[in-house]
Amino acid sequence: MKVLSGVYPHHTYTGEVIVKGNVQHFERIKDSEKIGIAIIYQELTLVKQFNIAENIFLGNEKAKTGIINWNKTITDAKKILKEVKLEDSVETKVLELGIGKQQYLYFS
Repeated sequence: MKVLSGVYPHHTYTGEVIVKGNVQHFERIKDSEKIGIAIIYQELTLVKQFNIAENIFLGNEKAKTGIINWNKTITDAKKILKEVKLEDSVETKVLELGIGKQQYLYFS
């Protein structure tokens, strides 16, 4: 799974990754995500000191030239919470949520 999702870069393993008949060479996770491959780990990897919005976009920050657009981050996070019917504020720290809501947030 880690080879398929780009965790292990091309040339660190033997064999080939073939998707829809095409050999793929993933150097990082973003490469596999570009063609629609993503992996969801069973263990929670939320940063409990961060708020909900920060966790939703962790690793996929709404940024341009290295500067995070917090307005867009918050707006998009609110849309996601509405879609999954979570009524918590996007500013709520994850450590303030129960484990059930943390799991729900993680898998949303």
